[in-house]
Amino acid sequence: MASRRDLAHLRRAAARQTELRAGMPGMEVTDGWIVEFATSPRFLGTALFPLQATILKIVTLAVHLLTAFDYNAIQRWGQGFSRNDDPDQPAYQGRKGTTPDLLARIDACLDAGRSSCEELVMVVGRRGSKSFLAAIVVVWRLEPVKSFV
Repeated sequence: MASRRDLAHLRRAAARQTELRAGMPGMEVTDGWIVEFATSPRFLGTALFPLQATILKIVTLAVHLLTAFDYNAIQRWGQGFSRNDDPDQPAYQGRKGTTPDLLARIDACLDAGRSSCEELVMVVGRRGSKSFLAAIVVVWRLEPVKSFV
């Protein structure tokens, strides 16, 4: 359960996000500044490991922010799954990583007009920062409500 201090911190971050958007006409959450939002002291001020930043960029479909490091990580993750050749039930099989067509899936989401993944399944072990990353994305996606801010 979130403490009062945590909730106050999230309220301030949401208010700053609203102020920034108001000062930049046309600024949309799809503009891809998720890592800046998470790490800047003006917003959440959290520290991220490089792979956490990669996951945030993927979740928010911010392909224009992907670096060589990110592409290498995605390629490494994609080696953990392979597609079976069953014509009746094609599927990916594996134990670690992601489907090798992750970038194609991101492109499909962008083509469909989405600004982030609609559904995300993060199978990560204990203390793998699932809740931490989900909280960042939730605050990022939050539409400011007067009573909240």
